[in-house]
Amino acid sequence: AAMAADLAGALRDSEARAREPLAQRTGLRVGGAADLWVAARSERDLRAALAWAHGRGVPVHVLGGGFNVLPGDLGVRGLVVRPAGPEMRRIRQEGDVVCAGAGVPLGRLLDWSERRARAGLEFLHGVPGTVGGAVAMNAGAWGGEIGEHVLWIRALKRDGNEIKVLHDEMGFSYRGCAALKEAVLLEAAFRLDAGDGEAIRARRRELGERRAWMEGFHTAGSMFRNPPGDYAGRLLDEAGFKGARLGGAEATATHPNVICTEKTATASDVRALMERMATTVARRAGVRLEPEVKVWT
Repeated sequence: AAMAADLAGALRDSEARAREPLAQRTGLRVGGAADLWVAARSERDLRAALAWAHGRGVPVHVLGGGFNVLPGDLGVRGLVVRPAGPEMRRIRQEGDVVCAGAGVPLGRLLDWSERRARAGLEFLHGVPGTVGGAVAMNAGAWGGEIGEHVLWIRALKRDGNEIKVLHDEMGFSYRGCAALKEAVLLEAAFRLDAGDGEAIRARRRELGERRAWMEGFHTAGSMFRNPPGDYAGRLLDEAGFKGARLGGAEATATHPNVICTEKTATASDVRALMERMATTVARRAGVRLEPEVKVWT
């Protein structure tokens, strides 16, 4: 509580709270509380929170939509911060360039682009989360990756200092962005082509139908990264994990690389099922699956 009060003194528009529950802020709906929590309502407060933590050696985790994280049952040490204010939920257009704040939900960016017939990001339809999380992990689906469309980003280093990074310096890789390993996104600029509104709607409708089976599940999407030249889902299917359960966690019958949870689930259930999956695939196929979801402790 004393640290939360100290942190609050550095903020102007935002609250700082101690022992903030995280489960309902994640796709899997499991996990404990953050030692410290700030939903930053302005870029100024996000900068101040990072500088405060940096000066005191407090570890920082950045939470976007919460669809790629698994907080431990015993909670998360340090500060969890979410870019949440109007500045970081803004979309604007300058010619062919569309700029979106880190807190913009991907679905809202796609709706905005469709209304203005700007094409290129339709492959992300149905992918949950925010622009910040999507760029940081170079989110992809159906053969596309968001990094292919990013021109530049504005971000904050861990000490709170602002940087601007151009595409060629960002270090995009499979489910990664080197520039955001030690920085927090403020805004990303995308080059989107002029398109046909009806064609964009049709493509989104088609992809929505392909993802319809996931509706209603509490999930973080793919749990494991695809190994080079193969698919984690195929390896897990061959290892017999479709519908496999452990406690309140279950690998879906449609796609075993997607774990869903029920009300009784714990983060430990999810982690134990993931470990069983990885161990079994390593034994059967000689491939060690690497988590795509970020495990926070």
